[in-house]
Amino acid sequence: PDEPFWASPWGNGRPGWHVEDTAITTTYFGDKYDLHGGGLDLLFPHHESEIAIAESVTGEKPFVKYWVHSGFLTLNKEKMSKSLGNFFTIREVLEKYEPEVIRFFMLNVHYRSPIDFSDKGLDEAKQGLERIKNTIDNVKAMAKNAEEGVKGNISDIITGTKQKFLAALDDDFNTREAIAAVFELTKNVNHVLSDGLSRDALNMIIDTYKEFGGILGLFQDEKKEEGITESLISLIVDIRENARKNKDWETSDKIRSKLKELGVIIEDIKDGSQVKIR
Repeated sequence: PDEPFWASPWGNGRPGWHVEDTAITTTYFGDKYDLHGGGLDLLFPHHESEIAIAESVTGEKPFVKYWVHSGFLTLNKEKMSKSLGNFFTIREVLEKYEPEVIRFFMLNVHYRSPIDFSDKGLDEAKQGLERIKNTIDNVKAMAKNAEEGVKGNISDIITGTKQKFLAALDDDFNTREAIAAVFELTKNVNHVLSDGLSRDALNMIIDTYKEFGGILGLFQDEKKEEGITESLISLIVDIRENARKNKDWETSDKIRSKLKELGVIIEDIKDGSQVKIR
């Protein structure tokens, strides 16, 4: 009672969930579109009903080119849910682990497979990620002092790894196998680092990690480094401000002069200092 309904040859009724979702998607995406996602529990009957409804009404086939059905997030092999109270919020997890660690943990499982959430799994992901990033840091450090030229041809290693990486992603977006290719690259790079690679070869390795990281959203240290740089500048400006308060003009001027050489301009104002970065 008191619910909206429409008359039909079969009696009064109203659109169900399947019709509602089909109406929404065709309204905003059109009669055909590329990607439709959802949990594995929606595969039948919901998504099959959407296909039947849309294709019978529009005559367009296929209704959707690619269906992406994700596995469940579980805790002790049991599906997480509010009703059971067996879940963690993102904020709670971020108190213990960096966002990149969580991403790495989840990418290590194929999206159609269930992920059993645990500290053990996250700790293992953290260790694996650190192993890769340590190699990246070593390569970057060596590249600064390496000789020019093409000494140490690693193009075959990189080409082979890229082929495996992209083949994994082409295989139903198999991020687990893609990460396995990154680990293989890391192992091979560590084997040849002692050979005295040239700067070009080392930069080729760095670029490959950047390419893989750009696709997976990993190895993104630039933003963290920017944050550290800003914090250091703020600390130095505070030290200079204390020097001014103590009338230590020599130290104050020296800090301002050195920062200016680095592109950091300090302008003294009535209530302190104003910083500009060129």
